[in-house]
Amino acid sequence: MRGTPLVEWGLFILCWSMLLFPLTRLTARQAIPAPAAAHAESLATTAWVELQFSSLPGTFQLHEGNACIWSGTADTHRVSSLVTVRVDNARAEVRLFVDWEAQGGMKAVECVLEPDGLARQSHTGWTEARRLEEIMVFSW
Repeated sequence: MRGTPLVEWGLFILCWSMLLFPLTRLTARQAIPAPAAAHAESLATTAWVELQFSSLPGTFQLHEGNACIWSGTADTHRVSSLVTVRVDNARAEVRLFVDWEAQGGMKAVECVLEPDGLARQSHTGWTEARRLEEIMVFSW
């Protein structure tokens, strides 16, 4: 003997309602807190800079922003110095200007930057002209 359709539908709805409550709790949208605004950490630090030239340059200049942080002439193919650079969010950007007296041929400059407490990074600039103007971005 079968039960009445009204009782069967009532039991059916009751079973699904009991399943629906935990499912809505599991799949409900929860407010995800917005991440805290990352403050720009800017740190002026001492860094070891080494320049290695494929051919001897006339002059070179290393700029950070509008300020020249190192300039000179090279008597050898490798020069190095301590400079102060600004590291913003584990990133430093310098501009390198190199002038050669000899024309022709491919020339290269490797710039190695090692700020205090950070790993050594290097970038190489290439040119066939008498002047190299290169923006070098170092990221850690």
